[in-house]
This record gives sequence, structure tokens and C-alpha cells, in this order.
Amino acid sequence: MEQARTDKSEAEEKSYAYTRKAAPPPGVTHRCEVTCPHTHPPAEAAELIGISESALRKGAAARTFPSTLIAGRLSFSDDNLAAIIAAGDRQPIARRTARRR
Repeated sequence: MEQARTDKSEAEEKSYAYTRKAAPPPGVTHRCEVTCPHTHPPAEAAELIGISESALRKGAAARTFPSTLIAGRLSFSDDNLAAIIAAGDRQPIARRTARRR
């Protein structure tokens, strides 16, 4: 009976890893104590950077967005997300002064 409880809690922990809603944004320390690279599924990554999941998947398929394939599944590391955000950075354009006639 004790073994059944342990299996259930392990299954719940595994499902939590794939269904968590809010993950820390890039550059923020993760809640776990393990120092390993963290990856995010496409839905979570899209939510973190503020674009649609389909746009993120299309960008990864066209190789315009950096991504990671782990066991054939698309995922995005914190470094990937930071690179996507940095690539979209736009600098302000200086306004021209009006010409006198």
C-alpha cells in the first residue's frame, strides 16, 4: 500500500513538470536546487516571451528561432528564449526635424 502512494506522488510530480503554468522568466533562478539547464515546452515558452505557440513553432521549424530537440521533442532553454528576445530588440529611430520652406 505504501508503494502505491509513492508511485502516485511520483506520477503527480512528473505530470506537474509538464503542466505548470508559470515558470520563472529567463535570467531568474529556478525553484529547484539542481544546477542543470532547464527547458520549456513550446506552450510555456510562448507564454513566457509573449507570442503565440504557433508562431514559436513556425520560427523553430524555419530555424529563425533557436530551439532544442530532446528525444525528438521540441523545447526551449532559457538561453534560447533570451536569444529570441534579443533578436527582436529594436532601437529607436531619431526623428528628423521638419524642413523650412
